[in-house]
Amino acid sequence: MAASVTAPPRPQARAGATTRRKFLTDIFSVIGWGTFWSIMGIFGWMFARFFFPNVLFEPPPAFEAGYPHEYPVGSVDGRWKERYNVWIVHEPYGFFVLDGTCTHLGCKPPRVEVGEQFKCPCRGSGFRKDGLNFEGPAPRPLWGALFGPRPILLRALRPGDWAFLGLGLGVTVAMMAIA
Repeated sequence: MAASVTAPPRPQARAGATTRRKFLTDIFSVIGWGTFWSIMGIFGWMFARFFFPNVLFEPPPAFEAGYPHEYPVGSVDGRWKERYNVWIVHEPYGFFVLDGTCTHLGCKPPRVEVGEQFKCPCRGSGFRKDGLNFEGPAPRPLWGALFGPRPILLRALRPGDWAFLGLGLGVTVAMMAIA
């Protein structure tokens, strides 16, 4: 007859000792609940952040630039260059306003008295007194701006905007920002 084989008895765990199963259960429980509460904290922060919108503190897009008689005919006035980044040009046929940002890389070209032009210091783009680019890598003329009569009120123009400007002289001028 064949002898029956019995397995050796399992060693008994000591009282209070941690088994491998209990250890892994505890570790994965801590990891799972930690992940859950981290995600809930992130969503809670996003929910609270929703009630505090982003705010940009920029100068207003419209400002009062004074009266037409304050600008001599044939002049390019830069008194608003530092604060609003615009040049106001008064020609015999009327006013126009140029944004003082180069259309190539966004530099601030200063006005050069010789030749009545704006010259970009970065790449040498040149702009005439009317904002037209005539040299350098600038792809477009300087942006224009809207203005209204008495007192001159300026508003930024976006590319493609049309505006009809009443100059208070019985003349209406159509102006478009060139994209």
